Amino acid sequence: MYQAGDVEQVRGLEGAAAKKIYQRLNNFIDDESFRILKRDRRSPDRMNALLNFGYYLLFSRINATVRAVGLNPYLGFLHSPQDNYESLVCDIEELFRARIDRFIIRLINLKVVTRDDFVEAERGLILKKDAVRKFIEQFEAEMEKKSPKDTLSLKEDIYIQTITLKKWAIENNSLSFYRWKR
Repeated sequence: MYQAGDVEQVRGLEGAAAKKIYQRLNNFIDDESFRILKRDRRSPDRMNALLNFGYYLLFSRINATVRAVGLNPYLGFLHSPQDNYESLVCDIEELFRARIDRFIIRLINLKVVTRDDFVEAERGLILKKDAVRKFIEQFEAEMEKKSPKDTLSLKEDIYIQTITLKKWAIENNSLSFYRWKR
């Protein structure tokens, strides 16, 4: 069983790992105008705007899946359910963020999304309307895509992880987490 402080310790490790990941994203980005200085949700640069949007779409997809299988999205185990948000969705989302990071870097490096796809807004840069449509189309294709190494699409992986959590919570089955194969 969990001891007091275990969840906080895990969240601290997750936060430290995320900081290192964001520091290294620039190593994979070809276009200088997409370089990220720090993770910033409130006044985003180009890269942060794409990460915000990609994570929002991922969160929405997971939220719909969690609700569709009959789980309460507010009852998480890593993120606090006391914060009055869908903490279970956030818990599952952490498992898939790297896939979204890779997806966004691919869009940038293939010039599917360019520096000209952004407009300055009150709180930072945002995607133009046509770029939003293009991003969503690419996101939906990414959700369906199966690579030669993977037997399931990202959408299917999310569903399987959600069902695994449900069986763990309701039927006392063993708990395993999604592991990304590159």
